[in-house]
Amino acid sequence: MSTEYAESTREEIFSSLFRIRASFAPSNDITNEKYVAAAQAMIDQMIPESFWLELGAEISPDSARACFFRFSRQVPLLDYRTFSTASGGIIVRMICQSEFSQGAGRYASDIFSRWLVPSKQLDSEGCLSIDFSFDLCPEKRYFFSQEVFRFTHPSDLPSALSNIPHLIEGIRLNILAVYHARNIASMKSITLEQRNRIIQENISSLFLSPAATHERSAYDQIHQFLLKLSEEEKNGLVKKNIANLIRNRPQNFDRDVFYEMTAFSAYFNPHFSALRDPRHISRVIAMHYLFKKSLFVEIQNAPNERHLSFKLLKSQLTGTDPVIGILVGINLLKESERFDKKHLMGAVQICLPQAINVADSFIVDGRDEKIRIFYLEIQKQNRQPFSIQEVRVLQRELPPLLKKQVENVVHPIFMPRNEEEVLRNIVLLSKQIKFLRDLPHLTIHYEKQTDAEISFLIVLVRLLRENDLPFKELLKNTQSNLRIAVDEIRSAGTLKRRYPKEAVIFRAILDKSHFFRKDYSLDLKRARQKVVSELKLLLGEFRDYNGGMIHKQDEALEQLRKLIGEAAADNEILLENFFYSLRPGIMQTVHPPETLKILYDLLLESLKDDLAIKGFSLKVAMNGKYFFTMITAAAPTFKEEVQTAVSKLKIPSYDLTSSFLHVQELATIGFIFRSDEIERRTKLQQTLLEAMLKWKINFSCQIKAQGKTNPIL
Repeated sequence: MSTEYAESTREEIFSSLFRIRASFAPSNDITNEKYVAAAQAMIDQMIPESFWLELGAEISPDSARACFFRFSRQVPLLDYRTFSTASGGIIVRMICQSEFSQGAGRYASDIFSRWLVPSKQLDSEGCLSIDFSFDLCPEKRYFFSQEVFRFTHPSDLPSALSNIPHLIEGIRLNILAVYHARNIASMKSITLEQRNRIIQENISSLFLSPAATHERSAYDQIHQFLLKLSEEEKNGLVKKNIANLIRNRPQNFDRDVFYEMTAFSAYFNPHFSALRDPRHISRVIAMHYLFKKSLFVEIQNAPNERHLSFKLLKSQLTGTDPVIGILVGINLLKESERFDKKHLMGAVQICLPQAINVADSFIVDGRDEKIRIFYLEIQKQNRQPFSIQEVRVLQRELPPLLKKQVENVVHPIFMPRNEEEVLRNIVLLSKQIKFLRDLPHLTIHYEKQTDAEISFLIVLVRLLRENDLPFKELLKNTQSNLRIAVDEIRSAGTLKRRYPKEAVIFRAILDKSHFFRKDYSLDLKRARQKVVSELKLLLGEFRDYNGGMIHKQDEALEQLRKLIGEAAADNEILLENFFYSLRPGIMQTVHPPETLKILYDLLLESLKDDLAIKGFSLKVAMNGKYFFTMITAAAPTFKEEVQTAVSKLKIPSYDLTSSFLHVQELATIGFIFRSDEIERRTKLQQTLLEAMLKWKINFSCQIKAQGKTNPIL
């Protein structure tokens, strides 16, 4: 194809297919006509070559529709060219969709002015912009702008040329992200409540930082009007009316949305962006913005509760690898709480053990002290697509698991060893060894933990019979997973004035990463069991002097676990917390597992109750000589009220077993009452009911006194 034919064909196609129509009212003013003609010429230059090369000279309605569809998928379009007059300069041009992209022109202008040449603020030499549609596609509106920036020094040009490709890509992504965010807010993909929260957050920002006079938007003008109102009632009415207005026009996000998204998009490295579709990246940025807005409002309404925003995004890397993007927003309640990649992947692998994370896909926004926004992509090890069932498992089970994965970081404790207690243990253990056949005796005490390790202090006393090796020699000849540090070896007397008793004070140190539970609490009991099993390989059989009760507890818990069956694995942490919450502690091993199972079943049943209306639930059960009750409430403050009421009944401790637990946002207290008398059982039930009704009234008064509303009371 010759150049002349290509140019003429292009002009012919442009004149019919890409002819623009200004959105402002038509006028016969020659100035307006020239303005539109100038814009037409610039827009023609930005239309990609592929459009007119593929279309040819013939344009059918179908080919025109296909052309405009592809064009809408490619915008925003940005390009630039340089000029060499004086110190030189650069001309930047942009086409984007007009709907849901208000403020994009000023945003792009600000970015180029501030960052085209770092450390310099470039002044705009002139700007041409127009809101338009194409004659053959009038239902879609577009925005075009061209701006000229002149350099102040010849060295500015190389710097600008090296920066502008990254700036163009960042601006394009953020305009797309804002488009998606505003579009999402206008649809039913988020609830009306979430939209109202986002809107209220935008309105609240008006009272905090009014824009400069020359940049005043509709928001700013309304703000100036609100400042003149003195009565709270009028303020509330106006805010309500504005909320209704913005709900119907979600495209009126504040222009600062561009800068918020720019800050987050800075976390995307070039490698990440190169492998992913720009529209997918823009959806991630858009959902991040909406999550953050929503979380801020939720935290303001309920600062002491855990809030979570969660979204799954199907995607595909360049090539054929299908992946699922997981976007999570969560708030931290304490400074000591920690949540990062290992916690997120830990929850994912509980749902889908075969899932692995995609390399270099983890992004975290931790700019706010209380909010963390995470993005992570997962895929199968065999690179196969995720099934519908697997996606549903993630959607159903992952959000509650993520809340449980938040880890509380415990600061190491400085506490010098109590030498008096160590000596007392040596004397006590030495007295237990009275015959040659006696086993070694030892005590195991938790000592401390660091970020990576946990250590136990062990006091060992044993007989050194003929051919027995000293303790340090045993360490040389035995392979162990423990790291043992010997502090002191001393004599603890002799048996029959012939056989010496060796006392060894040493520390057993383990990697604590193997002993975290699913909620990232450290399982000291399991770590101690590991120490015991390793020491048996080193010493042979011995007597665990202070571990008898622990052994009995382990046996009782295992019997309860077997009685519950496979369902025990679904609530492993809850089962263990329930078992060890039983008071008095001796009752953990005294009650048969069948009795404990009845109270545990009541606990599971009560956690399913909806407390939105009555505020608490009280369930009872009976089995032979035992009477069971379980109370569940939305706040733990009822515990003292209930315990005070029950203490007045003067029930002996061996007849009344209690269990108090925090389960997510709920609190529960259960009782096992051993009595055959109906009157005593009825009296206990009535006492508990009266105590809870009294608590409900007092709690409701406290809430009202704080100026809050509580829907459950």
